[in-house]
Order: sequence, then structure tokens, then C-alpha cells
Amino acid sequence: MNEEAKTFELAGKTYKESDWISIDGSTGNIYGEKIKTAAASISGDFDRLMTWADKFRRLQVRTNADTPHDAQQAAAFGAEGIGLCRTEHMFFEADRIKAMREMIVSETSEQRERALAKLEPIQQADFEAIYEAMKGRPVTIRLLDPPLHEFVPTDPKDIEELAKEMNLSVEHLKQVISSLHEFNPMMGHRGCRLDVTFPEIAKMQTAAIIKAALAVRSRRPAWKITPEIMVPLVGEEKELAFVKSVIDKTAKKIIKEAEGMTLEELAKKAIEESNGKMFYGVGNSSRGKSALPLFIEYLQSIDPSYNMEFEWQQPKNNKIFDQLTADSLKGTGTFAMTLIQDGNQIESKMVQTGILDTFIPKDWADANGTTADAYTGFLPLQTLNKVFMYNCVGDKTYDNCWDFVAEGEHGLFMDIDSEIVGKNFLYMLTRDDYAAWLKESYEALSADEQAYFQPTISEMESEAADLGLGADGAYALAWIKLWVESYNAQTDDGPICNTLVDASAKDQFGLLVYSKLRSVEESSSVSVNNIKVAAYEDGYQGIGGYGYCHYLFVTDNSPLPWTACAFIAYMTCTADGFSAWGKDMGGYSSNPTVAEETEANFHHSIGGMAEDGTTVEFAAKNDRGYDWWTTNGKLVLEDPEYCADVAFTVGSWIEMLTKYSAG
Repeated sequence: MNEEAKTFELAGKTYKESDWISIDGSTGNIYGEKIKTAAASISGDFDRLMTWADKFRRLQVRTNADTPHDAQQAAAFGAEGIGLCRTEHMFFEADRIKAMREMIVSETSEQRERALAKLEPIQQADFEAIYEAMKGRPVTIRLLDPPLHEFVPTDPKDIEELAKEMNLSVEHLKQVISSLHEFNPMMGHRGCRLDVTFPEIAKMQTAAIIKAALAVRSRRPAWKITPEIMVPLVGEEKELAFVKSVIDKTAKKIIKEAEGMTLEELAKKAIEESNGKMFYGVGNSSRGKSALPLFIEYLQSIDPSYNMEFEWQQPKNNKIFDQLTADSLKGTGTFAMTLIQDGNQIESKMVQTGILDTFIPKDWADANGTTADAYTGFLPLQTLNKVFMYNCVGDKTYDNCWDFVAEGEHGLFMDIDSEIVGKNFLYMLTRDDYAAWLKESYEALSADEQAYFQPTISEMESEAADLGLGADGAYALAWIKLWVESYNAQTDDGPICNTLVDASAKDQFGLLVYSKLRSVEESSSVSVNNIKVAAYEDGYQGIGGYGYCHYLFVTDNSPLPWTACAFIAYMTCTADGFSAWGKDMGGYSSNPTVAEETEANFHHSIGGMAEDGTTVEFAAKNDRGYDWWTTNGKLVLEDPEYCADVAFTVGSWIEMLTKYSAG
């Protein structure tokens, strides 16, 4: 071999640079000439065997591919996606390695970001080409994996050139390059730890992946493209949590951008993103299933060709929190958004952990005289009220909220362990303003009535001090203690309503969702006239009931964040979007404009009027509305942050109380 002349001799023949040599990879034969080739194909016995296997297999097989050409070839051979796309192989070409080296030897984050800005459009173009090649098949893209020393120059000329471009001395650059070498780089500074040290890398790659997916989706609406991001070589949970937080900021960025858009602008983004896709939602209310078809119709009014399939899940009891938590562990989740209740658990389990993100629609903020930046708290779809109602067939009346915990009373109430919002109601009673309401209503009682409650109130003074409650905390604890030790636990608000409207339920009462009156079917013994809403009666004193919200969130790893934002805006900013809930009294839209339109459509304020429009037929069904309930009606409103703050202290205290069991 003559390296200077770039020649070598083999079998009596001299070969020079640019001469053809062909190698048969199957046999190992070497030919000193250009041999005609044919594209690889699956044929013969192997094809027959794989055809048989395809009939019975359940396992899906993906390929390793780092280029569009390899992706196309794999798809032609039957690969059902890319299981591993190694991004590091994309940086070694001449037009990329230079920027990569600039990034590696950068001494400030600003320098790194400038270098990475050169790489992002190149990465995006690569990912777009791979998505195109796979034609909607799944693609898992691995973030940068190998140690950085593999990318730095070793040739003195390359080192000098890079030093000049980075305005560094050659000696200093050599020191930087030397410092990148480790005794065992395979176990050290590589994989996810690169992103921990330089989060700018993960940020750039994530942006390129997401932008590429969105770009191809807009061109190929029939393809289902859901980015899958692999975080490599995780050593411990904290590393993954950090890198995942960097990736998840992409969704938050979309939400921030979405908050400046009108519903129509969001709708166009949703059409681009989700046309031909499957949308998964999950909620405590089954009516998301009713709202989604209306949302699709709205999008079709903008683009008649738009189509989206959907599935709405409603887990029982508290399983929604487990379901969302499990889904959050995926790089890209299944659920796009959620409609969820129980402010306490939302705050402590979902928001503080970063599983759910609040999106504030611009149109909603405008209607409420605020902005997304100024608004604090979660986004409520509606406030639902649970109110005190009693059977009025007999002579007994309830004109004070303390009457519901008087001696011998056993109100019907969903058990606090089956519907946790009931426990949140009790938590809220300990807040200073609501505890003051209880004190005021106690002072309105007769001396004989006060005498019954006073020993319990006195007993609770030390308990209130131990729990750190305010001056009136003893009144709240006394009411809670008497309530928990006396209420008759029920499985659902529906059966409570059905019981109370029957004439046979003389002198019984309950705390239940007001909207349940909608389903009462009049008969000889059953009538809405058999029931009274306590707070509606003249002279009633104290708390009228409890108001809690259905909240809307985008999941932090939403597969369809634009569509989720558009759907949330549709439900909160249009009467049609809210109609699945607005048709019932006792559920109040958080958007005053939508609330006004809902009342105009359904006339809840005169829902108990006879057909003549002047005669009151069912007084209990004349809904006085949110404004009345939160003022005259003294509705206790759920505060998620307060509930979360006292859940451990007050919650533990409640758990120690003896719960009444009927019979």
C-alpha cells in the first residue's frame, strides 16, 4: 500500500483512489470492479415464512432508522414504525458537525443557543423527512446519547479553525477538548446527563421534533403523527424528571401562545393538528361525550373536510387521578385534556406535580374582564351547587342550618369517602369567613336551641386552637362533628332526590345536587311540590349549601394540545359548547356571557312555572341563579388551595369522628 500515492496492490492488480470495488455482504466475496446491483427484496422461503407468521403474530416490529432512506426501506420491508431513531447520527455531516462543535465548546448558554439555533432547522428537516417516509407510522426519536468528545475535532487544522471562529486561543480550545474525555464515558457524561448539564440541547431537539410533526400533520392530515421522545440512559428518577420538565415546557409554550388566540384562531390550529386523528378525553362528567360531537360540528363549519374520532372515559370514584398519573409517565400521553372535580386532589396530586396545565382562553378572560396573565387559579367550566332540601309534606320546617345537625336529625348525604367533594365542603366550613357564617346563624337560634349546641362548641375550642383555626373555628368544628356523626350515608344524589320528593319521606332532608330535581317524574305520591329548597324560604338563616366546580385542564404531555385548547375554549366561550351542562339548572357557566345566553335558551329562573307563564307550579325549580346563591343563598364555595392546605390537619381530625350508620 502506498498512502502518498493513494494506491494498493491485490492479486497482481493495482487499485487507485476512485476505482470501484464491490463486496458481497452475504458471501464475503470481493470484486475489483463495479458489479450491477439490485434492490433488496423479501422473496422465496423467507417471504413465505414471514407471510405465515403475519397471520398469527401479535407482536409489532419496528425498525432502527436514522435517515429517510432507511425509513423508506424499512417500511417497504413491512416495518410498522421506527423504534429507535438515533439523533447523534445526524450531526456528523460536514454542514452540521461545525455547528455541533461550536455548541460543545461554548462557554455560555447564549453561545450554546446560537449554535443550536443553526442546528434546529436542520434537525426539523430531518424529522419531517422521516415522518414523511413512514407515512403516519409511529416514530420514536431518541435525544442525543453519546459523550460529547465524539464530536470534537482531533485534526490540528480543524482545531485552529474552530478556535478562530469561537474567538478562543488554540491552547484553550485544546484544554476544553481534553476535558471532555473521561476514563469511562459510557457510564458518565452522556445520555440524559447531557441534557441535565445543557438543557438547551433537549429544548432544541424537542422543538424540532414537535415542529416537524406539526408541519407534516398540516400537509398530511390523514396521517396520525404523534411524536414519541426517548430520554436515553437514565440513571435515577431525578434525571428523568428534570429532562421531562424541559420537554414538557413545549406544551406549556403552546398553551401560552394559545392564550392570546381567539376561538376561531384556535379552531384553525386544531383542524391542522387533529384532522383524521383520535381524540381521548377523560372526566368526572359523562357529558364531555355529548360536547365533543358539537365541537367537531363547529370545526366542520370552518372546514367541511375535517373529521376526528373521539373516546371519552369516565372513571369511577377517584380512579381518574390514578389514571391521569399513570398516563403522565409516558413521553406523549393518551389523554389530550380532562374535565375534573375535587379541587383538593387537583391541587395536591395534579397541579403541584405538573401533570395538568391550566389554559385560560382569551375570549373567556375578556368576558370576565381579566387576562390570562392576571387570572389566578384553575379554569372552571361551571359551578355546581349542592343545596339543603327537605320534604315539606308534614309541618316540620328547617329555618336555620343548625337545624340539620339538631338532636335526632339524620340528613341524607353522599358519603364523604365516596365523593370527596363532600369532604371539601367540610374543609371549607373551617375557613374564617364561613366559620363566621356558622357563628352568626347560631346566634340567630333561640336560647333553648343554643343550649343544645353550646357544650359541643365549648368542647371544640381547644380542638380549633390545636388545628390553627381562627376565632370562630369552634363553631365550624362543632357543626362538622354533629353532621358527620348524624348524616345517613347515601351512594348517590339521585336516590336522595327520589326519596325526598316522595310523600312518604315526611320530615326528611338532604344535601344534594340541585340539578337532580330535573329528573323528577310527577305521580300520585311523587312531586317536586313535596320538596322545599331551604335557602329559598323566608327567614332562613345560615349556609344554603355548597358550590364546587368542574375544572378544565390540558394534560402536560397532551398528544393534541392545540385541539385540547380549542375544545376547552369552545365549552367555556359558547352557549352551544356549554349546552350539554347548561340545559340543567344548578350548573352555572363560569363565563357571564355564556351564562346569560344559557338562561335565555333554557329559562331556568322560571323552570317551575306553569304553562301559562304566571302561575308557580313547582317553586323549588325556579332557579335563582349563581349571583343569588353566592350572596343571599350563602353558598359555600370550594377553594382548592385552602382545601389542600387543611386536608391533612382538618382531614385527619374528621377521620377520627364516628360516622353514623342508619339502622
